[in-house]
Amino acid sequence: MLVQRLGAGRARELLGLEQLAAAAVMSSALDLAALWSDPQFTAGAILPVLGGGSNNWVVHGTRTQSGAPLLANDMHLDVRIPSAWYEMHLSGGDFDVTGLSLPGVPLIIAGHNREVAWGITFAYTDTQDIFLERMHPERKDQYLYKGEWKTAGRVDESIRVKGRKAPVVHEVLYTIHGPIISPLVPAPDSTYALALRWSAHDPGRLIAPLVGMNRATDVMRFKAAAVEWADPSINLVCADRKGNIGYILAGRIPLRPQGDGMGPFEGWEGRYDWTGYVPGAEKPWWVNPDEGFVVTANNRVVGPDYPHFLSENYLAPYRAQRIEEVLAAKASVSRADFKTLQGDYRSLQAARLIGALAPRQGRSPVARELLSQLRAWDQTLGPESREGAIYEVLFQRLLENTFRDELGPVADYFFGAGLTPLAPLNTFLAHSRDLLIALLANPASSWFDDTATPAKETLAEVLEKSLLETNAFLGKRLGPDPTTWRWGRLHRIVFEHPLGQVPPLDKIFNLGPFETGGDFSTVWQSSVVPGMDFNYKGWTVSNRHIYDLADWDNSLGTIVPGQSGMWGSPHYSDQMAMWLAVGHHPLYFTQARVAAEARGRLTLLP
Repeated sequence: MLVQRLGAGRARELLGLEQLAAAAVMSSALDLAALWSDPQFTAGAILPVLGGGSNNWVVHGTRTQSGAPLLANDMHLDVRIPSAWYEMHLSGGDFDVTGLSLPGVPLIIAGHNREVAWGITFAYTDTQDIFLERMHPERKDQYLYKGEWKTAGRVDESIRVKGRKAPVVHEVLYTIHGPIISPLVPAPDSTYALALRWSAHDPGRLIAPLVGMNRATDVMRFKAAAVEWADPSINLVCADRKGNIGYILAGRIPLRPQGDGMGPFEGWEGRYDWTGYVPGAEKPWWVNPDEGFVVTANNRVVGPDYPHFLSENYLAPYRAQRIEEVLAAKASVSRADFKTLQGDYRSLQAARLIGALAPRQGRSPVARELLSQLRAWDQTLGPESREGAIYEVLFQRLLENTFRDELGPVADYFFGAGLTPLAPLNTFLAHSRDLLIALLANPASSWFDDTATPAKETLAEVLEKSLLETNAFLGKRLGPDPTTWRWGRLHRIVFEHPLGQVPPLDKIFNLGPFETGGDFSTVWQSSVVPGMDFNYKGWTVSNRHIYDLADWDNSLGTIVPGQSGMWGSPHYSDQMAMWLAVGHHPLYFTQARVAAEARGRLTLLP
């Protein structure tokens, strides 16, 4: 979309500021932005986010107070009622494993058994390519491939709709590259269509590797099982009772002849077709690194010397850098240190922006005062932070006043709004902000010029306008007294139940609103849909777990808001206060301790 809106040269100029590659869009006149202009594709959809961010890290015993490894994991999802997670301890014979499961999954997704602990983050490996298919001008079910017209496969999906006797039948066409997805938003005058090539469309192993991970007795056996994992791609950190720690990228990695996934690619030529997947032995992994710890937070995990293309679409590295910064500063870490770190609100991206603005001065007293407050701020985005509110509003106004005139309708996607209701956000939520920070080094850049005015604007004009707009917005939204401004008043979260979507049931089933802190760049991650509504509308921390390999009974966990989705249950929201306070409950494991601490017992008899 950026290439089509700006031209290839200008798009590369912009994306090159953060070393992001520009897609190779064909001159087919297919308007990519128009494919998502249908009004039904709007923010505020009720469907859950399927992928967000997450943190995991593991520290070797040589750097812990106990002398044994410690492992932490908090996964970030769209949080609702009931929780996406179900805490569970499965024990029978030599099978003894505890942690997190998903409804319908008969195993533990992340947790520990008697010998090994592990945690998950989403790897953002690029496992999807868009292929541009040339369709027959008269036969809608035929497409061109290597000089021949081929008949597309067809599947009719029947969708039962409330109030209709007959189901709605949705026709899905499949080319050699996968299902045609562009008819979701028709382009009647085009003889082209978009097909989705996705690793998950190929048969793959999932349950068997998960069984192996649940039963692993050391890090190497865990790795041997994890390399067989098919989809989705995940970063796994692990540790065993022998003292080893490790990392493995689990999931299929496509082999592409062109060496990257920056399509759309001409499907009719055949030269961009995948040739298979990276063998398990060549996937990124390591054991007992010299640093004494491993950290992943949806960031790039390999250097430029890795021989296979993984992705161009990682999340920003700030969370991983902050976790590494805290761990590296301590000669020895404890379980208490892990608990504190899971609730960390320090934003390294905020530090970058404020540093880039350091040479700039406001023209008006209001602008100078706001800049002065930001320069004195510790970049901690706690809910009580007045400077945090100023920072978040100013960042959005700077984005709008810098890019909206050039990008038009593409600006919302560039700022991070999602393309479909399946996900309200895309990763440009972080990329666009980093691109803006990079631009601040050149205050005379043409990007700061407002193309709608005859004058030539620079950063000085954009910054002054943005600061005044920030002050006016906060005054209107939070009141004229700046001492009452705080980030939590803007950034509130409501935990919604499916039955609480309409009043007055929302008062019964929903929880909140609660004031929260953080943003997309903080360890306690909490995101908003781009725009001037700063309430939580994306993803945030859905669980916090800490596994102590010195003594499994010292492990800790929490999910939000509770284990039960049934209103009236004592476990409907009994972990809500823990979540807000970065608290945890005990995660007992040994049979003796479990029996001693049990609150109840349910026995099922035939």
